Amino acid sequence: MITTINHIGIGVRNIKKMKELFRKELGFKLALNDNQYNVWELEPIFNRKPKMRIVNCMNPYSGPTIEFFQHIDTTPAERTAAPEWSDVGILELGIEVGDIEGFCNRLTANGAMMLSSIYDLYTTGGERWKCTYYRNKEGILMQLVDKHRWRGKAKALGISHVGIGVGDLKQQLFFYKEMLGFDRVIAEEKDLDVTLSDVMTVDGRISTVWLGRSRCASVMSSFDGGVVKLICSESKKHRRVFENRRFGDVGISEIGMEVDCMRSSFGGLKEGGVKVLVEPTEFDLGLGPRGTLAYIEDPEGNVIELVELKSLFKLPPIVLDRLFIRPMNLLSKAGLI
Repeated sequence: MITTINHIGIGVRNIKKMKELFRKELGFKLALNDNQYNVWELEPIFNRKPKMRIVNCMNPYSGPTIEFFQHIDTTPAERTAAPEWSDVGILELGIEVGDIEGFCNRLTANGAMMLSSIYDLYTTGGERWKCTYYRNKEGILMQLVDKHRWRGKAKALGISHVGIGVGDLKQQLFFYKEMLGFDRVIAEEKDLDVTLSDVMTVDGRISTVWLGRSRCASVMSSFDGGVVKLICSESKKHRRVFENRRFGDVGISEIGMEVDCMRSSFGGLKEGGVKVLVEPTEFDLGLGPRGTLAYIEDPEGNVIELVELKSLFKLPPIVLDRLFIRPMNLLSKAGLI
């Protein structure tokens, strides 16, 4: 069973710069690994073993990790076309924040340019969240979400969601709800052309569906199941974000999903007709993560990594969570780190 979103993978030009940006701006202070090697696990995707540097960073407050990767033996390719809301692929990274007004003030004081005003999002459960957009200095589109769960000073609280532009909303809803288990509709938005027109080009009306999980079975206490936001424009343009580019080139490249049993989870997806990119493969990043991974695609070609984590820093995940993650989470909530 898929238990939660484990990480979001971002291809970058320069890991050092992006790592520092996420540390200072969004609180991803904890580096879990830093490896540079010929990634033999990805040979089925590239027909070669690409040399890459891979770094995972965590916000100690909560949420999935960020996995940065950078092609070393070749130059990471950037997208040349200007992004639009009608594009198909992973478009945005959501960050939960406390005191969104204060957080935006802090961002602008450090040179960030906000792309929209703060607006309200009403959930199906009757909650009112505050949201806004900015694009960070390395070009990643970020949506900030304030769920009013934090009463301290302005703070980044970890990854809120990942936003995916879709061409066929009905098809993608079936895949993420029925195949991956994001069965709970958290919010729905319709006719967002006015709200989002200052963020990217709007070609027709836009609708979004926010999907969460009814339960999270992860042993990591800071993971809450994760949220996938599907973004659909009525435009017929639907250009692919990674068209004519490789996995790991510049941009948000993958969604990592944690599974409790790779054999049964992968087997069920394969029997359901999901496109397989990489069969289950053991990985060991030294003192970093160790376990089993596999790669699949959703119906519109977005890369999804399945991860069964066996250990981190030589400790089983449940032990690491009790000895390290939970104390770090408490210290972060107390404002001590």
